Amino acid sequence: MKKYILICVLFISCFFMFVGCNDSSTKENEKSLVISAASSLTDPLNEIKTNFEKENNIKININYAGSGTLRKQIEEGAPVDIYFSADKDNYEKLLKSNTIDKSLEGYTIKNEIVLIINKNFKNHGDIKSIEDLRKIKLDKLSIGTPETVPAGKYGLEALNYYNIFDNLKDDIVYGKTVKDVLNYVLTGNVDGGIVFKTDALGKEDKISIINIPSQSHSEIVYKCGILTNSKSKENAQKFLHYLNEESSKKIFEKYGFNY
Repeated sequence: MKKYILICVLFISCFFMFVGCNDSSTKENEKSLVISAASSLTDPLNEIKTNFEKENNIKININYAGSGTLRKQIEEGAPVDIYFSADKDNYEKLLKSNTIDKSLEGYTIKNEIVLIINKNFKNHGDIKSIEDLRKIKLDKLSIGTPETVPAGKYGLEALNYYNIFDNLKDDIVYGKTVKDVLNYVLTGNVDGGIVFKTDALGKEDKISIINIPSQSHSEIVYKCGILTNSKSKENAQKFLHYLNEESSKKIFEKYGFNY
């Protein structure tokens, strides 16, 4: 009889330990967020993340990559709470499939693309516009892979708009992210590239920055939303509201984004 009572006591103790651990795990999940964000958002989001974590005691993990790559990861089941895309197309694909919760408010910011030329390129001073690439040949030009990197898609549109792509297509180096393209140019592995303006700012000691007219490509709109299967929707909404606060807007503007 004593042995039976002892077994019951041990069973009940283990049960409550399991429930307690499970409850602790659930609370831990409720206090954290996973964000998949375009690599061009690295600098402002890291700064905003630090401020948000201090003020809200919520841990944020951010996975940076090309927007198309992140979308595919989410479609394959990656556990993500918030998706922040550098274009409308990838975002709307998830919206149409109800992967992003349509009932919850999203967030939008804007950007621009620019042509950057390494200042060690012998004719860098003669390139004043993207159209100059017709007469001044670069050994290598880099853009993001258009299928997965929005900056690459916009860049390809601009090259086609000015009828430049066919002349350069054999000399194009594709990057997995816009940050890759920037690094190729900064290190001199290629002579020039097309990146977001926000990536190029502050690097003027190494590169020339040439604006690309907005009529040459699709409107550059970043879209952010909460996933339908997020287990931390309340905290995700807190973060999106935080992005709308003046302090966060100033950080985005500091890095060259606009509204």
